[in-house]
Amino acid sequence: MTGVTELFFESAEPSFRDLPLQQLLARFREGSSPREGATLKPVPVVIDWDPVTDAFPGTNVPVTVVGYQVIVERVKPGPLLAFSVSLPATATQVTLPAEFIQANADYKVEVLAIEQSGNQTITESSFKTAP
Repeated sequence: MTGVTELFFESAEPSFRDLPLQQLLARFREGSSPREGATLKPVPVVIDWDPVTDAFPGTNVPVTVVGYQVIVERVKPGPLLAFSVSLPATATQVTLPAEFIQANADYKVEVLAIEQSGNQTITESSFKTAP
């Protein structure tokens, strides 16, 4: 489903009754690392992703990415701590600052691909650091 809200064109995934989760996930390639739920040593942590180059699904309309935004949040232990950076379209990785990474912590990662029209696509993942 798609629709316009305020100033943005948005889409919504179908319910799992209409499209089971595994079938939905099969439509999307792996797009970022570390892998979901991975346990990593505290430093260095490099977030990387595949560049967005495919046409819009079901069309021949090219996608022109003008940049990426990477947001990493330390969710446990509290308090919530966030790292955010905007990067050019040529970027495919970012190294997190050593002072941001803590042992035995849970992190959430979001990589947003920003298309020239302003549309954004997000890939979300998580990881833990070793004690």
